[in-house]
Amino acid sequence: MEILKIKYKDIETMIEIENNSISQKNVDEFIDIIDISTKEVFGKPTTQVNIKTLTGMVFSESSTCVDPANYSEDIGAEMLINSIKEKIWFGLGMLLSIAQGCEK
Repeated sequence: MEILKIKYKDIETMIEIENNSISQKNVDEFIDIIDISTKEVFGKPTTQVNIKTLTGMVFSESSTCVDPANYSEDIGAEMLINSIKEKIWFGLGMLLSIAQGCEK
């Protein structure tokens, strides 16, 4: 197991890396706050998800529906959270790649 240290301003985060890859657990533990809200935009319910990471970076995504009768905040929020987690996964993978390159 290796440790990836991430330091931003006064925040230092350590991520335990197993098998030289970022895991779902790493992504989940890197999330500090998830905020979900729904409001009407252009006459349709729209869900917005904001996720703040441990380093303070904020990701935002929103979605709406074609037919308000079929609207589900739970489904929209789940899709948005998964989309943001993919971006976080990519970023952590990039950091791991950079860290490994610096060791050589």
